[in-house]
Amino acid sequence: MKPYKLWQSLSDDNRTLIKGIGVAALGLYVLLQLATLFLPLAVTAGIGYWAYKEFIDNHSKVL
Repeated sequence: MKPYKLWQSLSDDNRTLIKGIGVAALGLYVLLQLATLFLPLAVTAGIGYWAYKEFIDNHSKVL
């Protein structure tokens, strides 16, 4: 059965359900892409801040 004919044979409730699942899948994809973009930056910034507080703030010398 061709996809177009299958789509026409579906009820309105099933079409709405399929559209909702598609929108949710697209939203989850975008969210995960953003997480993989910003998570390494956040971890690096957190480690850098921790290292600054641990080593530089406590052992600062006047140059």
